[in-house]
This record gives sequence, structure tokens and C-alpha cells, in this order.
Amino acid sequence: MKLQELKEGTELTLQVEWGNNQYEIPTKIVLSMQNRVFIAAFSYNGTTLDLSKVKNYSGMVFHLFCNDPADGKRLSWRSIGLEMREVKNKIYYEVTASTFTSESREDNRRARDRLLIDKPGKIKVIEDEISFRVQIYDISRSGISFRCKKDLTITGLGLIITFEDDVGGHVFPLTIHSRCVRKALKEDEAIYHYGCTIVSMTREIVAYVSLKAMKNQVEARRREAGLPEQQQEAKHVIDLKGMLPSLKKGE
Repeated sequence: MKLQELKEGTELTLQVEWGNNQYEIPTKIVLSMQNRVFIAAFSYNGTTLDLSKVKNYSGMVFHLFCNDPADGKRLSWRSIGLEMREVKNKIYYEVTASTFTSESREDNRRARDRLLIDKPGKIKVIEDEISFRVQIYDISRSGISFRCKKDLTITGLGLIITFEDDVGGHVFPLTIHSRCVRKALKEDEAIYHYGCTIVSMTREIVAYVSLKAMKNQVEARRREAGLPEQQQEAKHVIDLKGMLPSLKKGE
């Protein structure tokens, strides 16, 4: 099946592959005309992420995935190109690969990397609205964990987790709806570690996780190159902000 054979509205997954890491962004086909395919652009706070400007990020590759409407098998279009286009006053990504090939395969995506946060935050137990101050430990596209010295009876309960983190000069104030699935006592540290699944993946969370992972990759590569810490910080702020065009409105 060719990509342009899919109907408008078909849900897709845009996968950004960089080194050994993969980041995923939900999208869909919004226009398909004259062998041109446009997918929904990713926006955060009214700003569209210009993925066509990845030439500053050596080795970054894009893939598209969807489930075949006929038999449910996973189809992929690999190593595609993307250009940001304005059509009828709306911003989309146009898929610019010269040919669209498809392949069916089982979903064998790697386990999503967990990203260290180590920031203060707060949890609220939805059932009784009790709140606790905690230390947010790490996050992925599917889960989040935190630590605190209190032995909380919250396994199986719904939580609202809030915290802020700065990624490349942009502050993300995050509110994450989750469910606690495990608790473990770190005896050597006298602290409890709580693991949660994210039950509602918002665009803000996707943007935060994706950009934080990219930032970590930038910093790791600069450390390998022996750049000073101050220079690393200054450069990654410029690079990450450069991926956001000046307030172009998305869909």
C-alpha cells in the first residue's frame, strides 16, 4: 500500500529516530491530493514545531507508521522527508520522500527510554484529594516515577502529578494524570520509589518528553566532543529554540 492510498483522517505515528533513541508523535493524514500527502503538524502553545529544520541535528531520521485498515498489520514508511507548508491558512507537514513504499511487520519497537528529571513536584490523590510534596524522578512516553520518604498507600489509585521543568530555555508546567502501579522501598536510601502509568498523554507531555530526549542527546554528543559545560548549555538552548518557528499557528 502506498501512503497516498490512505484516506484523509487516517491516524499515523511519526517516529523520530536519533542514534539509539526513538521518539513518537501522534499525527494523521489531513490532505491527500495529486500524489501529495500532508499530515497534521505538531503544535505546542500555538507554536508549530518545524521538523524540516533538522539539518542541524546530524543523524536524525523520520519514519511513519500506521495500522493497515484492511488487516490491522503495522505498515511503515521509512526515512521520509518533511517540509512545513501553509495550505488554506493552516500549517501542515508535507511528506517529501520521492517514493512511498510500505511494509507490513510486527510491532517490535524498543522499550521507551526513561528520562531523568529529579525535580520537586506535587501529587494529588484523586479519590480523597490529599496532596503530597515529592521528588519527580523520571518519565517516559508511558510512565512516570517519583520518590518521597513517606510510605503512601496509593497503589492502584489515580493521581494528578504536577511539576515544572526547563528544556532548552522553555519552561514546561506539566499536569499529568496517572495511576500508581508499584511501590518499592530503597532501604539504602530510606526512601520510597513509586512508579505510575500515564493514563492521559497530552500534546504538552509529548512535546516535553520528545524535546527533553533531544536535549539530552545534544548534551551527550557535546560532552563526547569535550565542550565545556557552559558552552554546552548556551548552544543547546539556541539549537532547540531554532526548531520552533516564530509563532506560526498549527492546526
